[in-house]
Amino acid sequence: MFYVMGHFSKFIAPGDRLISSTVSNGYEHVRVAAFQHGSTDTASTVVLLNMGENMEKVSVDVRDSEEFVNLVMPAKSIVSVLVNTAATTH
Repeated sequence: MFYVMGHFSKFIAPGDRLISSTVSNGYEHVRVAAFQHGSTDTASTVVLLNMGENMEKVSVDVRDSEEFVNLVMPAKSIVSVLVNTAATTH
């Protein structure tokens, strides 16, 4: 729990807001939360938690764009990804 709180407190600031994000179907042990930075429309933070015993290859769709964040998560890991959404808006 300590490390999870560390990711949220380091990468999520007051004023950031929770936005739509999804993880591909079939990843029952992976949780995701994405936040739009409050001071800009072009940056987001995605925090992923793999609670499973196996590594997972995940693809995250942020803000319903046509581009994805693809990564490999080790078992029992947490990952924070900073996303520049300016490149993904059309």
